[in-house]
Amino acid sequence: MRINEILSRNLRFIRYSMSMQGKDISKVIGMRENKYRALEQGRTNPTIRSLSRIANRLKLSPHVLLERRDEFIFDNLPFHAKVKLRKINARVVKQLEPINEPNS
Repeated sequence: MRINEILSRNLRFIRYSMSMQGKDISKVIGMRENKYRALEQGRTNPTIRSLSRIANRLKLSPHVLLERRDEFIFDNLPFHAKVKLRKINARVVKQLEPINEPNS
């Protein structure tokens, strides 16, 4: 997974965990909405200055934005999003289970 994809994913889930829209979090960060949206969608690479600004405004360490950590993302999701993800995950796991054929 590329750095901008990891950042994109982390930004999206941080925003979801804060129950904010893109325009709201871009104001908190002090960034134009279209620039934030491009980062969140992985269409652009961030500068070190942008990463620093985002981390400082969100009171996070910059490395947290670039870490591929599924537990970080899941732990900070709102309850309803966790429930939805668990249902999706259960469905996927069920589809991946081997088909148990009766022994003949």
